Amino acid sequence: MKIKSLFALLIAITFFSSGYSQKTASGMSFDDYLAHLKSSDKLVLVDFNAVWCGPCKTLKPLVHSAIKKNSDKAELFEIDVDKNPVVSSTMQIKGIPLLILYNHGKEVWRSMGLIEESVILEQLKKFSPLGSH
Repeated sequence: MKIKSLFALLIAITFFSSGYSQKTASGMSFDDYLAHLKSSDKLVLVDFNAVWCGPCKTLKPLVHSAIKKNSDKAELFEIDVDKNPVVSSTMQIKGIPLLILYNHGKEVWRSMGLIEESVILEQLKKFSPLGSH
């Protein structure tokens, strides 16, 4: 019960001060992960990372910028692999940073390692349910 309450609290925290939707989770079950992906009307870009990961730190501002530019059609869901071992194990995360883009709960794109912001923007545009700008 405590884990579900903690998950609900963490998932309910949304930061709007920077103009886009960002969610961070800790200790969630795989069912909770799937429920979040399916509940969004927007594209969901999941960023699997860890605080100790240098490439993750480099990629983070690029991901945030891409989501901010597409806040009308995409949201960011950040998952620390160390704090979410069940999800990381079930998803068979073998390396980070890992970005996975979902459209209504279905994976449509995946990229591991450092990439340019332009690649992220291209994928958000390609799979946007609202079409391109």
